Amino acid sequence: MALLLYRLGKFSYRRRWLVISLWLAVLVAVGGSAAAFHGTLSNNFQIPGTETQRIADKLKQDLPAASGGSATIVFEAPDGGFTAESRAAVTDALKKLKTLPEVRGTVDPFATQDQVDQAGKAITDGEQQLAAGQAQGTLPGHSWKPARHSWRRPSSSSPLPERPQH
Repeated sequence: MALLLYRLGKFSYRRRWLVISLWLAVLVAVGGSAAAFHGTLSNNFQIPGTETQRIADKLKQDLPAASGGSATIVFEAPDGGFTAESRAAVTDALKKLKTLPEVRGTVDPFATQDQVDQAGKAITDGEQQLAAGQAQGTLPGHSWKPARHSWRRPSSSSPLPERPQH
């Protein structure tokens, strides 16, 4: 193998202009054939007969809203983070994307973050109400009564207790 590579290198060096012109001819031929015989570009990717394709077809048939692809768009924040103007620009861009016929929906990251923040505040408020209610014995606006269960003794043959009677 080393001898073959040595001879190829020696030939390429001796006839360098021939080798360069042959490589240029190959490059022109490949570029020309790509330009002449190119087809239409498509974003669809299918491999018939595969398990993945069968599942994709079944999803499209049974749950058309869940079929299809998804994409992620990244917006870069300025050095100081997102300002009110940049937030509005992102929201406007997402609204424009949502009007495209191929787009089924968009998610505004700022609205999602607001929902997460509100949920965190609601949990904190609920924990405070729960702590206040436990300290007083009742929750504000609710009356709490302990559940009354009467348990029957299990029979000696049954390893599990019977269901409670209310």
